[in-house]
Amino acid sequence: MLLKDAYIAYQGKRDNTIPFFKDIGYGMPEFCNPFDFFVDTISIPEITGKALNNKYLRLAEPQVKEEQKINHDKFKPYVNTIQELQSFRRVSWFFEFYLLFVRSVKQYLRSKSLFLARLFQVAVNTFLLCAIFFDIGKTDDQFIFIQNYFGFMYNCVNTFFINGMFNAIFYIPTLKEILKREYSAKLYRISSFYTTQLLTMMIPCLINSIIFSIGSYFSIRMNTDFSTFMLFFFLNTFTYLIGTLIGMILGTVLNDQIVFGVSPFVFILFMLGSGFYNLNNTFPVLVAWINYISPYKYLLELFLKTESNFNAITMQIPAIFGYTNGLTICYSFLWGVLAFLMIIEYPFLYWYARKY
Repeated sequence: MLLKDAYIAYQGKRDNTIPFFKDIGYGMPEFCNPFDFFVDTISIPEITGKALNNKYLRLAEPQVKEEQKINHDKFKPYVNTIQELQSFRRVSWFFEFYLLFVRSVKQYLRSKSLFLARLFQVAVNTFLLCAIFFDIGKTDDQFIFIQNYFGFMYNCVNTFFINGMFNAIFYIPTLKEILKREYSAKLYRISSFYTTQLLTMMIPCLINSIIFSIGSYFSIRMNTDFSTFMLFFFLNTFTYLIGTLIGMILGTVLNDQIVFGVSPFVFILFMLGSGFYNLNNTFPVLVAWINYISPYKYLLELFLKTESNFNAITMQIPAIFGYTNGLTICYSFLWGVLAFLMIIEYPFLYWYARKY
């Protein structure tokens, strides 16, 4: 198809192009590049796009329409077959999930530079926290102990939440491009793709939790009971997962430029509602809602009560800082938040994919 001034100058088979131009009075010189000749000819100022279009309609369009009819009749059986295949799924959801999960894991493991960068990041974070809070229980000064103990637990929550959120935000643009390309071709269901991504996100989550939990827990010499350590590991993993889901939602709903401006506001809001900067029972009425919606608050209470027999002073910490919800309320709230985030991310992802 050749265009000039939004008019069709020629449309049809390549082999008919030179005869068409000859018929309208523009024969191609010998040894000339055909494409240069076409462009030069339709670029002549004296020839308007409308004039070329009139000649095309008179000379070439009947032939093009005849070719279209022949092709339509020729390929009609195949069109019906393709439509039937598009409405028929030949593999089960579980097999679809299996293929996508294997691919996602391979993609993650092949990104060696990114994998090593994440290992380095968590190793540095662990080293710094261990160096700052080493042996925090070996002091008789109640003020120093409470400050160190609470500070360490707060950093656990903050580190895992922010790492999880920003790892997801950085990954979402790649995820969107994959989904745009593959879902537009109806290669799989959104539900199997989404479930795959959730499980793949657990790989960095578990790696971070294992390295940090082992490195920090025993060097800081908190309660060495194995069940308490596993609870500490679980809370780190849980925190990372909540941050990851919030990052996925923000990255899916917002474009790549806006999300990096909005995301700091989200974790700052949660940090302010954690009770670390202001006691939970002293929040002004106007902003008290921040204290109730912040996952940081409930996670911190669980972290603090995990080590309640580490030191006699720690028995007083939850009450001192207003962490009086109790384990049942904290776990119920956090599991509810996790379920809510997992549920609402799916329609957002589906809404994005349906555009393509």
